[in-house]
Amino acid sequence: MSEVKTIVEFKEIEKSTYLDRFTQAGLIEDRKNIEEITEKFLNTLHNQSRKGTLHAVGGTITKRLPRPDIDIVMTLDVRNGDPIRAGHEDILSFELRQFELFKSIVNEMLKNTRFKKIKSILPSLDDNYGHLGMMKNNGIIEISTETIPVQIIINPTGKSPISNPKSPAILLTKAE
Repeated sequence: MSEVKTIVEFKEIEKSTYLDRFTQAGLIEDRKNIEEITEKFLNTLHNQSRKGTLHAVGGTITKRLPRPDIDIVMTLDVRNGDPIRAGHEDILSFELRQFELFKSIVNEMLKNTRFKKIKSILPSLDDNYGHLGMMKNNGIIEISTETIPVQIIINPTGKSPISNPKSPAILLTKAE
């Protein structure tokens, strides 16, 4: 498992440095949760012969800890058998089918763990745009133990989040 560097406020941050932030803030259990989620993700994708990534994003990278939640983006490589959008299908119906795929992977990840699924936020259209092509979100699954909740944000594009100083993303793991 290789660590990837990202740029945050023009400083390079490694995965280990990101996790050390939790230790330094006294959030040992939250660090362990991130490490366990990472391990379960790798195991689940390996068992399903899938490829994908988990990236930490949001305030836990750039702001003072603790935060109200920990945001992790899940990306899966597209493979045969995954939902594809039929020409006549509206984008929301397609996104809901993709969400079911991601949800099944998260459910598998949570087996035999102390995590509980708190809620699922289904994909939804952005009402600010007058057509059915813009999504407000692609779905979020919130899980937790007795610590800070983790929001697993669905990224159905097959492309990893792009990191920049205003919106950094740190690679937590990559299943190949």
